[in-house]
Amino acid sequence: MWRRSIYLLRQQIPIKAWVNAVVYFDQNEPESISSKTENIWFNDIQELVNHILTEGKESFGNNAEMFFEQCTAADCLYTSNGGGLDCIIQRDSLSFWPHIPMESIYIEHHWSFDKLYINTSDGSTTCIKSENAKLHVNCNGRIYTYALCKIDFIEFGRTL
Repeated sequence: MWRRSIYLLRQQIPIKAWVNAVVYFDQNEPESISSKTENIWFNDIQELVNHILTEGKESFGNNAEMFFEQCTAADCLYTSNGGGLDCIIQRDSLSFWPHIPMESIYIEHHWSFDKLYINTSDGSTTCIKSENAKLHVNCNGRIYTYALCKIDFIEFGRTL
C-alpha cells in the first residue's frame, strides 16, 4: 500500500525528489512494532523513530563532530585567463611563510621573481619576494605540483 502512495506522490511533484515512507500513529502507543522486511522489533515509539531517522544505521553523538573535524574546505588556485582549480594545498609547500593564518595570496609576476601579497586572517597584508616557488596540491586524491609563476591568485578555504 505504501509503495503505491509513494508512486502517486512522485507523480504529483514536478521535480525529481526522494520520497521516504512515513509511519503515523493516530492515538495510543502500541505495545510493540515490527518491521517484516528487516525482522526488527521495536518495543517503543522512540526506538522506531530512531530507526527511521538513521535508516537502520546507528552512530554516536561525537561521530558527526569527528567527521567535520577531518573535513578540509577546498583551496582555489586562479590564473589570469580565468582558469581555476579547486584543490587542497599541501601546507608544507607553503614554507615561504610562517604558520600565521592566511586568507589569500595575490601574485605579481616579474621577469625573475614573483611578489606575493599575503592577506592574513587578521586583515593585514605582507609582501614577500619568491623565486621558483612551487605548490604541492591534492586534487581528487592525486598530488600535483604547480609553479607559482603560473598562478595569479590563491584563496584558502580554511585558514592556516
